[in-house]
Amino acid sequence: MGFFDFLKDLFNPVKGGTGGPKPAGNSPARALAPRKTYASPGGPRPLAPGLPQLPTPASLAALLRIAPEKLAWLAKEKGRHYATWKIPKAKGHRTIEAPKKQLRAAQRAIHREILSKVAPNAAAHGFCTGRSPRTNAEPHVFRKLVVKLDLRDFFWQVKRNRVAGQFRALGFPPDVAAILWRICCHRGRLPQGAPTSPALTNIVCRRLDARLSGLAKKYKARYTRYADDLTFSFDAPNLAVQEPLRAIRTILSEEGFSLAREKTRFLRRMSRQTVTGITVNSKLSPSREEVRSLRALLHEARTKGPKVANRNQEEAFGARVRGRIEAVRAIDKSKGEKLLADYRRVAW
Repeated sequence: MGFFDFLKDLFNPVKGGTGGPKPAGNSPARALAPRKTYASPGGPRPLAPGLPQLPTPASLAALLRIAPEKLAWLAKEKGRHYATWKIPKAKGHRTIEAPKKQLRAAQRAIHREILSKVAPNAAAHGFCTGRSPRTNAEPHVFRKLVVKLDLRDFFWQVKRNRVAGQFRALGFPPDVAAILWRICCHRGRLPQGAPTSPALTNIVCRRLDARLSGLAKKYKARYTRYADDLTFSFDAPNLAVQEPLRAIRTILSEEGFSLAREKTRFLRRMSRQTVTGITVNSKLSPSREEVRSLRALLHEARTKGPKVANRNQEEAFGARVRGRIEAVRAIDKSKGEKLLADYRRVAW
């Protein structure tokens, strides 16, 4: 079957505007929903700034430097392109879906040529060039109350219709968007382990981040997000947090996410306040837990190999570990140098 025959057979447009759930009714969070989008529903979408012109599937294949027939083969939603396994965690297990070599190469090309050119919201700090655990923690220094929230099944909550809608909202024609979402999704959602998934979650979450930033401003709070970790900090000593928490849950529900409530933490100044591994009570300092975690990880990577230590099959694992070390080093040079020496002993 040729590429264009395949497209005729395969292509079934996913409807839904920008792909994200819409605020419903007269909810308390409805007024915070941003109204400006790249295009109105139903009409042609102008291309988002900085993205390549891709009028046809053939132009996408040329951009990615992949033969059209091979691109069509990779876009078929079958398990042959993934290796799947489970790793234990505190409660239950985590399923890792790692793309095989050829699909991974295509996903990396999509990330390089397309996704990396889409700017995330300013509140996002995970998987963003120039941002880090440190930049995520800095806004929350010397605050009277830090509230840490965790999104449940973060990648899996982003379904294929939302991914398809985002590619359409970025300005790609339906047949090009269809190939892109099929290559980036697995079993109808974003897989944990694909190099495209982190950037796509940041794109999908742009409206969520804008709404939560607006909510934080309303309560004179500060908000940041690092992947699935949400942090709010307040400077009112006796703030009743139930009202903003209800609004947060409403916004999350409307945007298609839910909280892992058992992981919610309220950290007041008299306790140790940590954000993405950094203590923020009075100044930035690496948390003991982060330093211990890095030491244990580096020991495992050195004795058993990086592949064993990379339990979540993170893309560019060595670079991510180095980034965590540099975040420690920027705050505490002595501890950072010791960790860096251990890092250099690993055969990455």
